[in-house]
Amino acid sequence: MNEFVYEAMTPCPPVIAYDAKVDTAARTMERERADTLVVAADPSTSDFPRLLTAYDIVIHVTATGKDPDAILASAVSQEIHMTAAPDEDLTATAATMRARRLRQIAIVNHGEIVGLLTAGDVVAAG
Repeated sequence: MNEFVYEAMTPCPPVIAYDAKVDTAARTMERERADTLVVAADPSTSDFPRLLTAYDIVIHVTATGKDPDAILASAVSQEIHMTAAPDEDLTATAATMRARRLRQIAIVNHGEIVGLLTAGDVVAAG
């Protein structure tokens, strides 16, 4: 697997507003056929965007009986624990993901998220 990250990543992940509700996020996931969304950073802070997965919604909202129309997606999203550049070596990036037990990472180019790399993307790249 001597490829670059950009060859395996999912480009242009869907983005939702920092103040979007979970029900909006779930509808966006369905419409975009995406398991992960980027939650935009709150413009009033210097926070980095966050990731929201379908798993986050199931565990933190559905399983706990919370109202998805009353919960902000940003409240159940996760910090981005690792980023990579599109031109990084895929094998090395995948090894770091495995070592850190990360199922997805953000791919960042010039400070902007340009893609997501998931464990599934790495497997598909073979």
